[in-house]
Amino acid sequence: MSQPTTATTTEDRSAYRAVTLFPLLVLLAGVIGYAFAGPVSGGAGLITPLLGVIMFGMGLTLTLRSRSYSSPPSAKLPSSRLMTSPGPVPPRRPRRRRPPR
Repeated sequence: MSQPTTATTTEDRSAYRAVTLFPLLVLLAGVIGYAFAGPVSGGAGLITPLLGVIMFGMGLTLTLRSRSYSSPPSAKLPSSRLMTSPGPVPPRRPRRRRPPR
């Protein structure tokens, strides 16, 4: 059995640190957003562009190899149908009755 290399050990430590710290950062951001809702809500217009930057960065990490060994197309069909289906239908508002003349 071979010993782990220094690079592998360092990568494992970095991955563990990222997996541990990210949820803590998300919780901290939630607490800050809740505690300082007024000042934080001023940045609401930045949510869509910043989310686009994050998703673009995630897309840059994909490789052809990571896509070629994914699940077969038949397994993807149900999930893609669920993603594109409409969400819950909002309840209908009751009609206003006109007063009698």
